[in-house]
Amino acid sequence: MSIPWETVRPGLLSLICDLAGLQVDFQDKRRSFTDPKQQARIFLVVRSEEAIGIDDRRIVDSGKPKPEPAITFTQNGHRRVNLDVRVESFRHDDDRFAFNAISAIRTGLNFPSALARLRAINIAIIRKGAAVDVPNIINDQRITSVAVLDLQLNVGICTEDVSNPEYTIEITEETYNPPTGTYLPPC
Repeated sequence: MSIPWETVRPGLLSLICDLAGLQVDFQDKRRSFTDPKQQARIFLVVRSEEAIGIDDRRIVDSGKPKPEPAITFTQNGHRRVNLDVRVESFRHDDDRFAFNAISAIRTGLNFPSALARLRAINIAIIRKGAAVDVPNIINDQRITSVAVLDLQLNVGICTEDVSNPEYTIEITEETYNPPTGTYLPPC
């Protein structure tokens, strides 16, 4: 596991919901019923994830007593995540409801409170794309107002291989001198 999606997903859903005041779901999840009063909802789609730079890999002593395995491997780094925010609205009158909602999200992501909420789940915004209105979409035999926003995020990761701990190496040929029975000093 690299990105802790169990904390990132709810944090993103909550933030986007608060900024737009609409229901928010990840597109790959089951869709809930669209509120007939709002007649709109937001879908989030993670399009890609890639490493930024080289991850810091370390061997950490957990301090367990011997002879238990006491060494675990950790990996810390950053991931660039491309996230699509899509507003779909059955309101297709002149108010351009979907476009206005996506524009409110784009603007709201500049607020210090939004940035603090992202920082709390180890996310920073790299780039906010343009708010784009997508015309002439028909969904369920109804004209649907659609607008999209592309976000590029930097997500911090910190993982540990706790399922495969290793044993501590205590003596090697280089550090122990068998004829004298002494240990060689460190470098």
